[in-house]
Amino acid sequence: MPDTTTIQITVQTWQALNSRKLPDDSFDDVIQKLLQDAEDSEGSQSHETTATTEAPESTSEWIELPDGVPNRIDETEARATIEASIQFIETNNGATKRQLVENVMPDHPLGYELPELAEGERFRGAWYRRVVKPGLSKSDVIKKPKPSESTWRYVG
Repeated sequence: MPDTTTIQITVQTWQALNSRKLPDDSFDDVIQKLLQDAEDSEGSQSHETTATTEAPESTSEWIELPDGVPNRIDETEARATIEASIQFIETNNGATKRQLVENVMPDHPLGYELPELAEGERFRGAWYRRVVKPGLSKSDVIKKPKPSESTWRYVG
């Protein structure tokens, strides 16, 4: 067996690689093919085209919707909101409810009104309570805060 190593990749990169896999392929097979394609394209098209592992535009199909998401909320948008929350937590090495409300909710309001929170004021809205919190709790890449803590952690 050849030498192996473990690497960390984002969920989006994993999804992009996984979408390229054939039933019997390993991720190494996919990466080797991408590298070979990149080498082949460099020879035939100068250096303009290289292989890409960008995720498809919609990558949130893998997110399991929690029970209790209001029927009026589009499932795709709810998944995108949970995915954006996961990405924010990963990128920022953790996040509190307030940080999610201030940084994710403006781009993913799900029809809820954006709050204007005063310093120290807690957000009590359904956006977090009915969608984000239960969605993060169902995720296997996120660690829920202990009762004495307030920060969600990425454990991908």
